[in-house]
Amino acid sequence: MIPYLEWKTIALGPLTLQVWGLFAAIGIVAAVVWATREAKRQGLDAAKIEALAFWTILAAFLGARLFHVLFYEPAYYLARPWEVVSVWKGGLSSFGGFFGAAAVAAWRIRKLGLPFLKTADIAVPATVLGLGCGRIGCFLIHDHPGTLAHDGWTWLAVRYPDGARYDLGLLLGVFDFLLFGALLFLARKPRPAGWTLVVFLLAYAPVRFGLDFLRAVDVRYAGLTPGQYGSILLFIIGFFMMRRIYGKPRTRNL
Repeated sequence: MIPYLEWKTIALGPLTLQVWGLFAAIGIVAAVVWATREAKRQGLDAAKIEALAFWTILAAFLGARLFHVLFYEPAYYLARPWEVVSVWKGGLSSFGGFFGAAAVAAWRIRKLGLPFLKTADIAVPATVLGLGCGRIGCFLIHDHPGTLAHDGWTWLAVRYPDGARYDLGLLLGVFDFLLFGALLFLARKPRPAGWTLVVFLLAYAPVRFGLDFLRAVDVRYAGLTPGQYGSILLFIIGFFMMRRIYGKPRTRNL
């Protein structure tokens, strides 16, 4: 069983750092550094990748906040609309971040004149690396507690004060790092442009869908969490992307 470690803030004299925010920042830096280095290796303009990263990261945070407000606590924010901007109190959804970042990235990639699928093959592993770092922050503050562990599966659980519980921050973080490693391993052989996007969508969606059944505290609609509905949408997109990339020979390079 995994020990229960709780670390929410870091005091640096008069300054107090939020641990989740620190790990999210580490994830952003790691993702941008990896993406720019990979862009140079693949012959893309690293400066354009950095410009793309700025706008997509901003869109990810805005989308993450908006998704949380609309689908996780709409009644709370309807009664307290001024709290919408209080992001330091928590309340960000990874799926809102995905959709916000994807929408703006598609626009900016075209504006910057970058090849869409080739750029995606750089952005996807970078995103997964950043997600993994952020999820470690989630684990350290325990903002995604899971259900009590099943018999025989306590080795995956965290020793919470009230018993052995799954911790979704830890489980998703481990999965993100494993997926990042798998993408690097698969990249050793030539593959069609856009393959990382297909792998991410078809791998992440079912894992996230299944793990959300272990969430102890989360809003549900018709028995499913907003993340599970988002997972269904990601899987559908991934399926059609797979058909497009691995289906009939393409006559043009996107």
